[in-house]
Amino acid sequence: MKEKEIRHHNSISQGKLEYFELRELKLFLALMSDVKKETLTYDYNSVNIKQFINMGDQSYTAFEKIISNLQKRRILIFESEDKYKAYSIFSLLEFNKKEKYITVEYNHKFFPLIGEFQDNFCKYKLKYIEPLKSKYSVIFYMLSKANLFKKKYYLSVDEIREKIGRKIRIDNLDIRVFEPMIEEINKFTDINLTIEKEYANTRGKGRKSLVGYTFIVSKKIFTISDELKKAMVKAKKNIYINKSKTLNNQTIQILLDDIQETNLINGLNFAYKKINKDFTKLEYLKRVIISAENKEDEEIELIEPEHKNDIFSKNEIIKAIDNNLKITKQMEEEVIKYLIKNNNMTEQFLKNTKIKSKGVYDNIIKGNLQKIKNDLSRK
Repeated sequence: MKEKEIRHHNSISQGKLEYFELRELKLFLALMSDVKKETLTYDYNSVNIKQFINMGDQSYTAFEKIISNLQKRRILIFESEDKYKAYSIFSLLEFNKKEKYITVEYNHKFFPLIGEFQDNFCKYKLKYIEPLKSKYSVIFYMLSKANLFKKKYYLSVDEIREKIGRKIRIDNLDIRVFEPMIEEINKFTDINLTIEKEYANTRGKGRKSLVGYTFIVSKKIFTISDELKKAMVKAKKNIYINKSKTLNNQTIQILLDDIQETNLINGLNFAYKKINKDFTKLEYLKRVIISAENKEDEEIELIEPEHKNDIFSKNEIIKAIDNNLKITKQMEEEVIKYLIKNNNMTEQFLKNTKIKSKGVYDNIIKGNLQKIKNDLSRK
């Protein structure tokens, strides 16, 4: 899950999140990492999510409580200083304790903030959220990512109170909030953050008081190892990669932000052998690199290459379900195609579920085969 990416409107980062507990906030972000346009309902393997929010050894009863609490949470999005909207995140959140999976349906009013925005958004990977041990680290990381393009942002003392709640006295902020939060963000994430206090003469007689904080944020520069440098030199010996001018110290930082170094080294070596045509976009090189990573999973085949006349007829599906026939390989493939197209599941998710939890996988196949039958019967 760590390599999954989150994309959401900046208003979520700037909203009111302090009532979330740390694990609730991490769970919300983990669920949001799979969101795509126009799809409100999703199924998740709770085993992976439980591990991500650092509950690997704890009971599912405790995990269920986190899920229940999350469904009750609201996010306050401010439109101005005196106006805000309070959003419920989910219209449905279902937890199957026996089969260990979660089904969520996002509130259609909230969904545009995570699935249908056009601009003013931020993105980051779950791997930067997973090691954070303070909810304030998560909140200020999200806020800093939203303001990264500006390189700094300012919060008054009153705004700080809104962000963290009013239980902590301002004179204790450094020790209890800011120092551990900055240490975590700078150590574990892709950004660096520093804080400068702002004072003003608000009491007269030359006495200055604390009025706010300026947060200075910058993107972290990844260290390029000797092994990665060698892979870059080798890749540039490919005439098409060299001509494209897409591989340099600047673009390697972009690639490192999305791809683990080991996979990037293997991917560049693969691209050196694979690319045999002109291209100009870094995105093309990135796709080739990622394809090398996916190649390692070729032995786990869920979907065979499509062939002509390989379409499973609707009458066969309806007949098979009505007569409670055994699910064939071809029927399984039809369900997988249906899930990828209509439920926004990924093939990799289904592969992992089949390996790690066969019972959950079988229930997904059976349940959605019935959905296909119902859809076809209406046509």
